[in-house]
Amino acid sequence: MRRSLFIAGLAAVMLAGGVLFLHQARQGAEAPSVAPAEQAQEPEQAVFEGFALTLAAPEGSCRLHYDGAQAEGEVDLGIPPPCRFMRDRDDRPQFFAEEGRRLIAVVGGDLTENPADPLTRRPDCGHAMAGVAFADGTFVKTGYTMGPGVFCARMGLEQREIWLLLNG
Repeated sequence: MRRSLFIAGLAAVMLAGGVLFLHQARQGAEAPSVAPAEQAQEPEQAVFEGFALTLAAPEGSCRLHYDGAQAEGEVDLGIPPPCRFMRDRDDRPQFFAEEGRRLIAVVGGDLTENPADPLTRRPDCGHAMAGVAFADGTFVKTGYTMGPGVFCARMGLEQREIWLLLNG
């Protein structure tokens, strides 16, 4: 009898905590975005394998423009702005390699500020991530886009995320 009362009391406390958390999360969901996508974004630039790279979103979708001696073109990433290159600890654009292919990972989109998640207040975080594979002098959008979620340009990638972007 005492055990069933204890379990019932524990369930009531957990239910009350869940209701309180949902109420706080709902209030956080109504907060404005950190950096609205409608705001103009300065294009990000980098140099990669002799190519000048530019990330911009002229038509509401992140695009990677590449310009080099071998080729020039553009890859539509299919994620919303603002667009950000993944970056290393020294704030330089970071590129990844696996099995002879190179990966350029891009974070896109805004996050709605959520008091329960401090990452939503970081300007380098977004809700989607896409990749561009580079092999044999060719840039191609990878077949896998990650999201919705929380992805931060200055937090790097794990090996499984690199694999997913290149092979997913």
